[in-house]
Amino acid sequence: MCLILEELFNISRCYCKAISLVEDDNLLIWHDLGTCYLHHALNTEEPKKVEQLLHYAMAATRHCTINNPSSCQHWNLLGNVAMARSK
Repeated sequence: MCLILEELFNISRCYCKAISLVEDDNLLIWHDLGTCYLHHALNTEEPKKVEQLLHYAMAATRHCTINNPSSCQHWNLLGNVAMARSK
């Protein structure tokens, strides 16, 4: 079964629900959520929606970086989001 890109991004909303259901602060879910928001923003043409998605990506990624500053993966994602916002 092939999913179109928009359907895939809609499925990524499950990450938000997963975050609310997990008792401990699972930073990998936050990292994946930030990644999904970033990719969604990069594949969206509507400027206001892009800005909103990049804002969400930055918030999720900053949460990861603040809570686990030793992870280079979180810092790399933070840099990618920042670069996307500066375009």
